[in-house]
Amino acid sequence: MIQTHIAKILHLKVEAGDTTHSLANIILRRLKMRVEATRTNILLVLDDVWEKIDLDVVGIPSRDSRCKILLTTRSFDVCRDMSVDFPFQLSLMSKDDAWKLFVQSIGSVWKEHVGGNHSNEEGGGRRLLFVMVVFVGFKN
Repeated sequence: MIQTHIAKILHLKVEAGDTTHSLANIILRRLKMRVEATRTNILLVLDDVWEKIDLDVVGIPSRDSRCKILLTTRSFDVCRDMSVDFPFQLSLMSKDDAWKLFVQSIGSVWKEHVGGNHSNEEGGGRRLLFVMVVFVGFKN
């Protein structure tokens, strides 16, 4: 699911026969190509993560210094399982306040909002994983 969502954000065509491995390679190539072509870095935002996501399997270059990942979770186990570098606890905010804070914080370096939105509710109130990929001009 997350892999398909990231592919859509990157405007990649997902074929019915694509395997997880082939789609990961396509995502990885597109991200690296974009970083090289635009001389920007990647900020991947994963909101409300409930279980470990193997970023390498998805196609995210998580060990590349040009890729920064911001994830939110209610589970310290997820932080541990994903080897989070700087875990810290926050109080809950409303969706609108959280979005305003994000835009205020990242706004000055925001070059291109490739995809995603801040609505993470599906019919029936079920929460969906919020994913956004932003290419920004931050320095390593």
